[in-house]
Amino acid sequence: MQHGSYSFILSSLLIASASAQSLYQASNSAEEPMPFRWNAGLNGIYDDNVASTSINKESSFALNPSLGLSVTRTTPQTVIDVNGRLGVIYYPDAPVIGGEPIDDLNNQSRLGLSISHRLSERLRFTSLNMASREREPDYSYGIATGRSGGTKGEYISLTTDNSLGYRWSERFGSTSGLKLWQTTSPNATTEDSDRSNWELHNQLRYQYSPQSVITGDYRFAKSYGSGTGQNATDHYLLAGDEYRFSPNTIGIVKAGVQFHEITNGDSSTSPYLELSGNSKMNKELTLKTFIRYSIENEGLNRVINGNLVNFSDHKTLRVGGTAEYAISPMFSILGGIDYIPATFTGAQGDDKADLSDRDECLFNTFVSLSIKFNEFLTGVASYTFADNQSDFGQGATSGDYQRNRISIGLNANF
Repeated sequence: MQHGSYSFILSSLLIASASAQSLYQASNSAEEPMPFRWNAGLNGIYDDNVASTSINKESSFALNPSLGLSVTRTTPQTVIDVNGRLGVIYYPDAPVIGGEPIDDLNNQSRLGLSISHRLSERLRFTSLNMASREREPDYSYGIATGRSGGTKGEYISLTTDNSLGYRWSERFGSTSGLKLWQTTSPNATTEDSDRSNWELHNQLRYQYSPQSVITGDYRFAKSYGSGTGQNATDHYLLAGDEYRFSPNTIGIVKAGVQFHEITNGDSSTSPYLELSGNSKMNKELTLKTFIRYSIENEGLNRVINGNLVNFSDHKTLRVGGTAEYAISPMFSILGGIDYIPATFTGAQGDDKADLSDRDECLFNTFVSLSIKFNEFLTGVASYTFADNQSDFGQGATSGDYQRNRISIGLNANF
């Protein structure tokens, strides 16, 4: 990639990410209409482990300029939400990892679109669209279990989820749709981590009480791997409940079974759990949580001691939470954690390969302090710590690493 080229800017402008695609699925209320709101920012970043999967620990300083936009438009029939950020991470003095400098300019951009349109009193259309091109993964989107480090660089994620909801009676309804998503690493040396996916989903909904909606889900999903990546088929049978504890607190739980089939591998059956919750405790404190346990179709193939090994199952637990507290009209603090243990089982390979099960576990936490100087200017300081323990370390890469990042900057809102 030629840094600073027109293709780089164009690709940044065309990519997207919508908050509705996050694992934080619970929603307390419809968005309030608001005008176009722009945000421009510049952060300075100190990173003590830039290519965190390399055995060579290198620190570096980076600049992160960004331009953001958010707007919500509401009519009696339609709600349209647009949000995004165009940004880059620039290393003035790019560190050298394994004898080669990492890319000195990386995308860190997002843009998204969600639409909810009432076609009639009974029929509603919903479209959730997201994509991202970035170097630093957002674990709440469920895309990655670890950071790709200096070898893969940026990754691109694209998703569109379109569905129709129909209310058959006062208490009973259904929602059916098609979801497409793709993940690629354009600068990786191989295409083995690239995947394309589609999913048909259908949900039955029953209003059990004013606070509770009972749900039943069936999902059929196909996943296609590039290079040596394997194809997979998954069936999900789930039952759940959406419960509103108060006007400002909602919890969603789904549990059931996942039937997993993979080419040239072992079929398996696994429990499935999905939970999310949002609560605005008071004017000052907002809490968000999510939990998901499933077999994920990412990273099923790895090179271990020079031998290609394919794993039939990638069982992953994702636990996350954030808390936002407004200390005063001038000060606010945001903190969060991600805990992602994963197990790779059912290895397939030649006689020379090590086919034992492998484990990975990522812990990531952050805290950010915001200082509002006036209606226009806000200062932000944040600290992020990551600790990864993995059985996949070998050669020039390390499965285990720790990483500290400090960011200080200014945001202008207009």
